[in-house]
Amino acid sequence: MFARIAYGLAIGGTALTIVLRVIGADETLTFGVSAATILGLAYTLGHATEQLGMAAGPRIGGIMNATV
Repeated sequence: MFARIAYGLAIGGTALTIVLRVIGADETLTFGVSAATILGLAYTLGHATEQLGMAAGPRIGGIMNATV
């Protein structure tokens, strides 16, 4: 359930941020939407890193978590 919310936030927030930037909306609003979008993107990146770490093994997974 949370994954769907995070993915939707990442996709929708990115699109909304681009639209706000193109139409010249208030910078504070654009910043706020961008800041909220980062939460979804961070979850997506963390989940992807975990999945790759499971497939590659614990040593490679630890290196990936430390560097990403």
